[in-house]
Amino acid sequence: MAVIREQLTNKEIVERGRRLYDEKLRAQMERENSGQFIVVDVFSGDYAIGKRDIDAINAMLAKRPDALVFIARIGQDAAYTFGASGMGRSR
Repeated sequence: MAVIREQLTNKEIVERGRRLYDEKLRAQMERENSGQFIVVDVFSGDYAIGKRDIDAINAMLAKRPDALVFIARIGQDAAYTFGASGMGRSR
């Protein structure tokens, strides 16, 4: 039987995931796994970690194929950075 779950916006997924991570996981994860990726199922609170984002995602999907996930890099403000900061400019 299919499980019917509420629909969430991207903003709601991020809010739930960030709240679960901050309130239940951050302290332990930052001591033991800084720099790795964490993927949190925003409905169950289950999580998986990996050195690469794809490793954490695959581990989560192996446990919960229907997971709706939030991803973060442990100990960092963001999982990814974009842009050319720190790169030299041609003149």
